[in-house]
Amino acid sequence: MMICSLQPVVEEDWPLNPHLDEDPNGWQTIAPEHMSIFMPSSLQIADMHRLGLATMASQELELRQGQANDALEGL
Repeated sequence: MMICSLQPVVEEDWPLNPHLDEDPNGWQTIAPEHMSIFMPSSLQIADMHRLGLATMASQELELRQGQANDALEGL
């Protein structure tokens, strides 16, 4: 599955991101496995609260702590 951006492909963009592809209509596409996932931790704290994402940020922290514990257990 490919996700389309809102920008037409510009020839100069190709060397900057090797994961870019072009669909038949000339739109930039990138495979989901090469995309970043938005997480609340990517925001400033003030923006996180302004957007009402404090609860989601708390859940992300719990998931990250669990992932760290799993990694430590694997050592």
